[in-house]
Amino acid sequence: MNKKYSILGMYYHYAGLWGIYLHITAQIIRAYEKGFIPVVNLKTNGNQYFKDGRALKDNSWEYYFAQPEGIGLDNIKDTKNVIFSNDEETIPQQYSLVPFDMPSVLNDTKKEHPYIRDYVKYLKFSDKTSQYLNDEYKRIIGDEKDILGILCRGTDYKNLRPHLHTIQPEPKDVIKKAEELREKYHYKRIWLATEDAQIYKMFKDKFGDIIIDNNQYMYSGNEKTFLNKVEVNRKDHFYNLGKEYLLSTYILSKCKYLIGGKTAGTLGAYLMSNLFENQEYVYLWDLGRYKIGSPVCYRHFTERILSFKNSFYEDKKWKVITILGFKIKIKRMNKNRG
Repeated sequence: MNKKYSILGMYYHYAGLWGIYLHITAQIIRAYEKGFIPVVNLKTNGNQYFKDGRALKDNSWEYYFAQPEGIGLDNIKDTKNVIFSNDEETIPQQYSLVPFDMPSVLNDTKKEHPYIRDYVKYLKFSDKTSQYLNDEYKRIIGDEKDILGILCRGTDYKNLRPHLHTIQPEPKDVIKKAEELREKYHYKRIWLATEDAQIYKMFKDKFGDIIIDNNQYMYSGNEKTFLNKVEVNRKDHFYNLGKEYLLSTYILSKCKYLIGGKTAGTLGAYLMSNLFENQEYVYLWDLGRYKIGSPVCYRHFTERILSFKNSFYEDKKWKVITILGFKIKIKRMNKNRG
């Protein structure tokens, strides 16, 4: 009997590691339902995680995750029964799991998404990554169990407010919530998952030594472009960035209490924790999305009176001036995010 293979990839280059996992897994689920063996191709498809000099040479999916059936691109000899599925249009919406569709954990955990258990089942790390996550967790956390985990995004997410992405809470609001929970639960330590050095300093200044050191690479917090466009002088920067991000959310997934904004990273923690099975308390800010028809969002009412902003809508960058609530696009240019 001839085996049928579905080669799965990405149609855009700028997704983060958990965004990639969510997009690929939707294709994995669909491939199985169609009777195909899924094989993930992040070798010839766009992504940011190649090691230095290894672009289009390595399958970067296999840096972090295992192939669904243990079959890689090099194992496929018979190409007659191969289909390619790397176009967003080939993935019906019902398969997709994205942050703004995340099952509500604000009041209860209904887990209503029809494929949510598949997203957990197909989450398989490579052997090297599994060893790395386990060893680093033991080294950093040890036997401490009474930890508040916090996910607080900043940098490009807060500065650019990407089209359709979930709105993130202000760091001061997250700090206030963490203080409230300290009074209630008397947790001993805090694990802060963030890529923003300014946010990390805010928490460190407030909570001091109860913040567990997180050595994930952090950006200045002032970035006005997407992080995959920021040049960093570090060997294998993006590969290591992926590892560090994965570890940060892995530790987050094991915290007894958890708060933060809804992002792909939150979903990663949700899946790794078996849908928050052992968390005693979870609170995720539900602030909506940066709107389709109004990609410019305001943090304070004074910005509606007079403000100048950069705004990304689909693949274009806009210069927008707001005067007394009226928005005027004063410049538009193509933005190549690949």
